Amino acid sequence: MRNKGFVIVLGIIITLLCLYYLSFTFVSQRVEKDAVAYATDASGSLSLGKKQSYLDSVWNKPVYNLFGAEYTYKQVKENELSLGLDLRGGMHVVLEISPIDILKGLSGNNQDPAFMAALEKARAQQKSNADSYVNLFYKAFKADNPDKSLASLFTSAANKDRVKITDSDNTVLDFLNKEVDGAIDRSFTILKTRIDQFGTSQPNIQRLQEKGRIQIEIPGADNPQRVRKLLQGVARLEFWEVVESYDPQLQQSLSAINDLLVKEQNLKKAQAVAAVPETKTVADTTQAKSALEQQLSQVRDSTVSSLDSLRQATASPLLALMNPSYPFLYQVKDTSAINKIFRRSEIRNLLPRTIGFFWDVKPDPKITPGVDDIQLNFVNLGRAGKPLLTGEVINDARQDFDEHGRYAVSMNMNTTGAKTWAKVTREAAAKQPQGRIAIVLDNYVYTAPTVNGEIPNGNSQIAGSFELEEAKDLANVLKAGSLPAPTRIVEEAIVGPNLGKVAQDQGLISMACGLGIVILFMIAYYSRGGWVANIALLFNIFFILGILAQLKSALTLPGIAGIVLTMGMAVDANVLIYERIKEELRLGRKLREAISKGYNRAFTTIFDSNLTTLITAVALFVLGQGPLKGFAIVLMIGIATSFFSAVYISRVIIEWMARKGDDAKISFDTPLARIVKERRNFDFIGFRKKAYLVSGAIIVTGFVLIIIQGLNLGVDFKGGRSYVVTFNQPVIATDMKVALTESFEGTGVEVKNYGSDKVMKVTTSFLVEDETEEADEKVKSALIEGVEKFKGVKFTTNEAQLDANHFIISSSSKVGATIADDIKGSAFEAAMASLILIFIYILIRFKRWTYSAGAIVSTVHDTLFVVAAFGIARAFGLSFEVDQVFVAALLTVIGYSINDTVIIFDRIREYLGFGANHDKPKVFNDAINSTLSRTIITSGTTLIVVVVLLIFGGEVLRGFSFALFVGIGIGTFSSIFIAAPVVLDLEDTSVQTKKAEAKAAA
Repeated sequence: MRNKGFVIVLGIIITLLCLYYLSFTFVSQRVEKDAVAYATDASGSLSLGKKQSYLDSVWNKPVYNLFGAEYTYKQVKENELSLGLDLRGGMHVVLEISPIDILKGLSGNNQDPAFMAALEKARAQQKSNADSYVNLFYKAFKADNPDKSLASLFTSAANKDRVKITDSDNTVLDFLNKEVDGAIDRSFTILKTRIDQFGTSQPNIQRLQEKGRIQIEIPGADNPQRVRKLLQGVARLEFWEVVESYDPQLQQSLSAINDLLVKEQNLKKAQAVAAVPETKTVADTTQAKSALEQQLSQVRDSTVSSLDSLRQATASPLLALMNPSYPFLYQVKDTSAINKIFRRSEIRNLLPRTIGFFWDVKPDPKITPGVDDIQLNFVNLGRAGKPLLTGEVINDARQDFDEHGRYAVSMNMNTTGAKTWAKVTREAAAKQPQGRIAIVLDNYVYTAPTVNGEIPNGNSQIAGSFELEEAKDLANVLKAGSLPAPTRIVEEAIVGPNLGKVAQDQGLISMACGLGIVILFMIAYYSRGGWVANIALLFNIFFILGILAQLKSALTLPGIAGIVLTMGMAVDANVLIYERIKEELRLGRKLREAISKGYNRAFTTIFDSNLTTLITAVALFVLGQGPLKGFAIVLMIGIATSFFSAVYISRVIIEWMARKGDDAKISFDTPLARIVKERRNFDFIGFRKKAYLVSGAIIVTGFVLIIIQGLNLGVDFKGGRSYVVTFNQPVIATDMKVALTESFEGTGVEVKNYGSDKVMKVTTSFLVEDETEEADEKVKSALIEGVEKFKGVKFTTNEAQLDANHFIISSSSKVGATIADDIKGSAFEAAMASLILIFIYILIRFKRWTYSAGAIVSTVHDTLFVVAAFGIARAFGLSFEVDQVFVAALLTVIGYSINDTVIIFDRIREYLGFGANHDKPKVFNDAINSTLSRTIITSGTTLIVVVVLLIFGGEVLRGFSFALFVGIGIGTFSSIFIAAPVVLDLEDTSVQTKKAEAKAAA
């Protein structure tokens, strides 16, 4: 083996990296256990508040020391292998920005009937058209108004210097598309800030570029109503006058607050200690007061001194938690304590009504590098409590450059705003020192620039030490008020913590059982060679988890399914290699030579089969949505790691064993292997036409049944809402369906067992076209009312109260009609892209179109067969749900089937290379028979693993597992009876056609 040293070094590096990243997961689990132990009292009761308090206390403290490098709990959480919402509970939301409201705002709320009609027409077309809303609007407008220009709709004072009446339609279209994209970016920035302030660990937000949507995942979210309000609230942009820390009125108030806090703390000490002299308390208070006044006066003189003496004088959190070098700069973890102080009514009474406070939106690393310190800003509320200006006055804002070439932000105000802004800036600039204006969005300060002079025309520039992204974000923030971009929830899923824990257990059991079965089988079939294959398999799983952690990808239930599936598929490469080695040994070669030949000859086949499977995984990742991406990531990583571990790691071990010189210790044969090998050759090619008929008849039967009864489409594909309802006692699904039909006003409703007869999944199309929050509540209320009336039990949100008199909703999901169409469209695109790419690759690899055609016919056959199987299963009372995970199963089947097919094609090409073209049917038949052992072993191990998934994977993966079970079985069948025979038939037809053409030409 060449480059063995490189393989060993690379393997060691990957192993160390995986160990490094996975170590954070173990440390995080240890800290979590410590928090639980701290928050559990003697009776075994867990206080969630105390647990969170413990975690907050170590958030910025070192909890992990790795060879001298210290990591805080925050850094540990950022690097651990996180779990998806389906495994730990939480809320998943997809938001869509309303382009209609953006266009209305850009038009100055134009009420032109032609404009309004085009907006509505575009809204209707968007449901069935993949084009952007702006383009649909333009086409609708021009269809009814061919003589009108777009500029006539969007020329207004708000768009001065941006849209002119003489502009062409294309120019205006570019402007509209840019503004809509900007609104999405702006919403993303605002929502990211809101989510970061939400108070949950590891929230995730990403923009779905192709659809103009934003996807948000909030682990542990237990108040969906609060989340919806947070995400859909309109942004409030305000300008406030900053009250500096040296302001006399503020000094006096803060001194009074400090006095009160110190007295309270001393009183607590007095109650705890036998006797504390009262004069001591008074002296301490006076000293604290004078120290505070001295500190604030020093700031006024622009000289910041240490607060060490003040810290010694008082333990008041208001001062003790403050950064010693910067007034009112606190660590992020301490902000909750400061907020708690200012929320107290007696503290608020000590502050003037004209003074309020806002935190900075995020820490400024330029002030305290490497420390998460955040500024508390005091502002002048005025008598009316209203801001100086609001976002409505801003016409435009953009990232710009100042006169020194530094990043800056320019903004332009309307006439009304410009007048007020001139007055505000004049008054601020007249102060000594010059005043500052805080720009506040959603109660967080984004910047508080100093005013250098009066700004008379409303055109301002905010300069400072901005980075490019900071300048862009601030420009987006400034536009938030002038051009609101309302959002609506088009997809939502809520998973309760208990359901997530059940999913975790099911996933772990599936992995353990699948791994155990594969390990036992490989040992039973390949003896010592099986042990080596198992070592490579363990490396493979270890690498998958380590790389997932390194990429900061969440492990989901479909991801676990991908790992379990990879276990079955990972042995395929070793099976190919071992079967090749055994062939070489039968030819009389020495062991070490047979090993070398076996690995070398199997390499091309393994590479081809893995690459075709990778093609389907990439298509799934690029074009799929939601859980499909998580599955695709695991599948892609699994393909790469299984190739490395099976082809290289196992070879290093096998050759090391061979070099020890005891050939008897290395065996690839067992009694079980000899039983499989001792079989006669079958005439698969001769049976092909019967196979065509049998398979075709089953597919036709299945699709006839689908036409009659339909498929059980999940909400992913048809839109609607679904709920998992958990009871304490068994429930009959059909009776519950009858009861709920009335509650849902006769609209479509389906109720089925969800893993047990105590858990029901309810899916309804009631109000499917209405995606508002009000509709969500109406549907949920109808469900609760129907269940309470049906069972005579009450609804509770507390899972601990689940008993004979209560039921809970363990999880819920909503998919709007529009996004359901998009999901179906993306699934179809992923399947078509896979087929096209596979066709092209096989055409390049085998240099004959007949091979590509045979592969595509085989994969299309497999896909249709799986769909037909779902129709037949439903006729027998097994109603598996067809959803996004089903699509993942179909594409996996395509990849698996192609894997099998390529291996047979490769052997056919090898045999034809020996010059045996005179009897092609025999060559094809011999090639299929020679690879039959590998086909049976790989299919058998994978099918066993899939059966494990079917049994232990839970209801979420039931349809996925059934599709894989049918697909892998039929994929093996088609690679033998469909793919290679179709190639033979096409080549025979091609030869006969050429002969006929030659005869006709003669």
